[in-house]
Amino acid sequence: MPSQPHHPVRRAALATLGAAPRDGRARAGREIMIGRDAPKPRRISTVAPEDIRGRLTRLPRRAVVAFAARCARRVQPLAHALPQQDRDAIARAIASAEAFAQGTATADTAWAAARAADDAADEANAARAAAARAADNAARAATDADAAAWAAVWAADAAAAWVAAAARAAAARAATWVAAASDLERLIASNPGRPGTPGAPIDPSESGPLGPLWPHGVPEWYTEAATGTGTPHEEPSGDAD
Repeated sequence: MPSQPHHPVRRAALATLGAAPRDGRARAGREIMIGRDAPKPRRISTVAPEDIRGRLTRLPRRAVVAFAARCARRVQPLAHALPQQDRDAIARAIASAEAFAQGTATADTAWAAARAADDAADEANAARAAAARAADNAARAATDADAAAWAAVWAADAAAAWVAAAARAAAARAATWVAAASDLERLIASNPGRPGTPGAPIDPSESGPLGPLWPHGVPEWYTEAATGTGTPHEEPSGDAD
């Protein structure tokens, strides 16, 4: 997988997508508990983060980009306090990815939007920067399938960085992975085409075949961010290696 831009949360992203997280909590084919950030605790079957990338290889390009675009949409509200030009860049990157998935935009258009979203991440705090990275990688997925997996990673890190308490951060991260896993299962089941081909156009919006962004309930942190009633936990700048 190509390396991602240097960023305070990159180490966490690498641990999440690597062969196995150091704490060993991610596990394929098992269940995880969604806690405070869901309407009520429930056990939901999901996949380990490291399995996401492998499953994406079974999908055509438009389906891969649709997956990445929805990952980015889930954390877009976290960037609401960024300057307008940065918010616009993030919105364009996600919209270009969605248009590519629907068959109405080219990969070149998506790539140009990705670069602007990447620039928006440079001056943001951890949560907002990770949200911008998710948008950046959603657009890049039009030409690089690995970027779709990174979009999922950055989305999970954005959610975790937004909240301060460790328990809530774990729940926020888990909720994004559960939603991503649901999208992946639906995409594979829809048989949209052969890997390596453009595949059938897919509407990644909530009115499309993949349904709500949060199929198991909208997390509290998402509502707070979307309505402007919450603020992110501020992380120190720089990489703590």
